[in-house]
Amino acid sequence: MSELGALNQFEQSLRETYGAFDTEPIDTSGLSSGKMKPAAAGPFKGFQIQAQAVRSSRPALSGHWTDRAFILMSTYGDVVVRHYDREIGLSTNDLVLMDSREPCTIAVGDDGTRSLVLALPSDMLSQIRANSDNLFGHHIAGMRGAGRMLSAVLQSLDADDETEGSDDAIALSVTMS
Repeated sequence: MSELGALNQFEQSLRETYGAFDTEPIDTSGLSSGKMKPAAAGPFKGFQIQAQAVRSSRPALSGHWTDRAFILMSTYGDVVVRHYDREIGLSTNDLVLMDSREPCTIAVGDDGTRSLVLALPSDMLSQIRANSDNLFGHHIAGMRGAGRMLSAVLQSLDADDETEGSDDAIALSVTMS
């Protein structure tokens, strides 16, 4: 399949899922591509996304995505997210919390990425913390503190992840039991 055909198919998948998304190649080498497949954690819907040399942009979402928070974690590679007028650079295992009510742009370079996106109700965050809107659009280090624990949990959902059964996941399962 040609680069343009693969990119159009990726864009169509994003639009069918979220209702609005535009994609564009960010280089001219012919590397631009993307694909997604469903992933879930209990009641939370999500997707595993592989992308390379592509920028995807969406407006505020509507329909059944209204009032959702999205956790985006890079399970491999670097991702740049523009959200709430901030630019957040993610490396492997880093996370960002995104708000469906605000537009975002996600860019992936030539080296590509594999990422996990998980949706949860925004009101779940407000039950955990007052002023939860302040959590959106900030870098969460995946190798420190609570980010390390969340990253380990999300890695267990990534069926293609080579670190499944890693020390972090084992430590988490022992801690949680």
